[in-house]
Amino acid sequence: MAHSIKTVYVVHHSHTDIGYTDLQERVIAIQVNYIKTVLSMMRQPEYADFRWNCETLYCVEEFWKQASEDDRADFARFVKEGKIGISANYLNFNDLVNADVFGKRLAKWQDKLQPFCTKIHTWQPMSMAFPWATVTP
Repeated sequence: MAHSIKTVYVVHHSHTDIGYTDLQERVIAIQVNYIKTVLSMMRQPEYADFRWNCETLYCVEEFWKQASEDDRADFARFVKEGKIGISANYLNFNDLVNADVFGKRLAKWQDKLQPFCTKIHTWQPMSMAFPWATVTP
């Protein structure tokens, strides 16, 4: 029997479980380091096809607080080029968080990325179990 699989895509992903897998401070440090590692890789020609998705905006915010201006510029450039994805999911919340909260967070990040000519157009929850209230007004 011939195999019909011609291509396999490997999707790089980190899951954000603040306080579940480790202490909050350690989890944030690890997540920030992931983004720094991703930037380092994407700056190298041999990783031109590499892509990364930041699961939560919280990790992006924590990275942004510590990032140099060069790192911020590269991060925004990679977002603009579609090499880094940003989720509007701030953290893994419950259904008490609604679209208004997410809209305010997105507006904040739209303002931060605007100087780099980068726009955030849309988002999609990472989990099928994500509360419906977050995706409906």
